[in-house]
Amino acid sequence: MRLELPPANDIADFPSTEYPRIQEASTIEGLATQVCIMTERKIGNIRTIHPPELAPPPGYSNVVEVSGGRLVFIAGQTALDRDGNLVGGNNLEAQADQVFRNLGFALAAAGCTARDLVRLNVFVRDMSGLPLYRKARDRFLGAKNPPAAPAITLVEVSKLFRDDLLIEIEAVAAS
Repeated sequence: MRLELPPANDIADFPSTEYPRIQEASTIEGLATQVCIMTERKIGNIRTIHPPELAPPPGYSNVVEVSGGRLVFIAGQTALDRDGNLVGGNNLEAQADQVFRNLGFALAAAGCTARDLVRLNVFVRDMSGLPLYRKARDRFLGAKNPPAAPAITLVEVSKLFRDDLLIEIEAVAAS
């Protein structure tokens, strides 16, 4: 059975600039054909890709491709304010909000926004706080329309550079 869709270059029938791409693979010569749908979204020089062979990620992209432009590398941001004071105490969500505020300041200093993010590396002290981190992440990335969807890796670590820090995020942006 073959699934018929409009040509991939006809994006008028699909929301935003997200559109399916069709790939065919014969499983046994001439007997069966499998059609896979891969979704893509391109904004400027950044293309996010969700191959059908990979599980759909919650709030981020499996693959981000950058063509041309410049890359901006942002050092790990923590929940410290401009004076070096901890914001959020022992609350992961409050600390994550401050980390994303700091990330926003760093992006703005380089002439970028959350939409320009292509990569986040997130370090948390306790993985059980994942839902709290995701709330803060979704508020920050969802502030743009369409929402930013960088490739994200999240890792639990035993310690950050200060004992009272619960999260640190480093980033790469492209513009």
